[in-house]
Amino acid sequence: MPTVSEVYQCPACEEIHDSHEEAGKCCNAGDLIRCPCCSRDYGHTQINSRAVSVAGHCNTCNPLFTIEEKLLIEDLHVQQTDQFVDLSRGA
Repeated sequence: MPTVSEVYQCPACEEIHDSHEEAGKCCNAGDLIRCPCCSRDYGHTQINSRAVSVAGHCNTCNPLFTIEEKLLIEDLHVQQTDQFVDLSRGA
């Protein structure tokens, strides 16, 4: 018979942990950036955290950015994570 176990997910990187404390310490999950428009939380490793900082909203609640905002968001994300993500294709 299968057993049920409780696990916790890091809100930033979505990695699974055995305890709430481990999930909270992973990726500094306590330091989340909240979108003021839709109240979604983003970790510092997610491109939407830069979108909120630059444009004041994430691409989930409003996918429209000026070209300058899009380029700045993508550049900041590459500088901080060394990963390129195309904001127009979704984060």
